[in-house]
Amino acid sequence: MRAMNNGVRLLDELILQALGPSAPLAERKAHAAHVAAALTALGHPRLVPTVLGARRGQRPRSAKGWELVVTVTSHAAMAKLRLIVPELLSHLQQEMPDLATVTVTAQKTIQAAERPKPAPRPRPPEQGLARLRSFYSHDH
Repeated sequence: MRAMNNGVRLLDELILQALGPSAPLAERKAHAAHVAAALTALGHPRLVPTVLGARRGQRPRSAKGWELVVTVTSHAAMAKLRLIVPELLSHLQQEMPDLATVTVTAQKTIQAAERPKPAPRPRPPEQGLARLRSFYSHDH
């Protein structure tokens, strides 16, 4: 998991070097820093390394406020973080008053290679098949 986490952070750094300062990237880093500070303040510092990033989510136009989508390294971290979402939301709303909801997602994993095709099944020996045929023929 640590390799995936470092890969995402490295990608952010490469984008920053290639394109220069980016307002959306800076906003995402600021949101991730707010989430990390909130987790530490709530007494969950072990969850901080699992947070890969935080971004604004897509909300319907009729809804008031905005959604914060927190991306974590694994499904286990997602489950743990979802347990404390109400506390996290109330803590983050002190700094971001327009925040309406917090959603937690796990990082998409790389698809595994194709499964190998199974070898052909061995054919039973003829003697065994003959015994089975005679057994079933006497049964009926």
